[in-house]
Amino acid sequence: MEETVAAAVRAPVHVFRCLVVNDLPIHCTGIRKVIERSVNELGFPSVTDCAYSEPETLDLWTRNGGYHITVMDFNMDPKKGDEITRVLLKQHPDALVVGCSSIKEPDVIQKCKEAGMQEVLPKDWIKVRQFILERFKALFASWKDSESSAAP
Repeated sequence: MEETVAAAVRAPVHVFRCLVVNDLPIHCTGIRKVIERSVNELGFPSVTDCAYSEPETLDLWTRNGGYHITVMDFNMDPKKGDEITRVLLKQHPDALVVGCSSIKEPDVIQKCKEAGMQEVLPKDWIKVRQFILERFKALFASWKDSESSAAP
């Protein structure tokens, strides 16, 4: 019983959750490492899941109860990221979807935004890190405040 209570006390209160959608595992791994390292440096644990297709994306989103952010590639097979984004947002309208693509053509960026992606970032890990830290600055600050007020 004491072990259960002690484990509950040590369990993190706040966990940053991210879903990376990319059909290439190497890109998922790269983005995962950047996001987890960035959030961990702030003192918070993070969970970054990877999906490689539309069905996997929808399954993970539903099964895990959502994510703080979904980082979506554009150039995937058989469905492109803008198509997956439309389906995801139809089922989960409050999802925050951000594109991350090496394609920089204005028409592709426009397709992504029309699909509901709030931002389209280049596949540049430094820019992804900057976006996460800036976009969630207020969330991380509120987590720090709640932890410091809960401390004995």
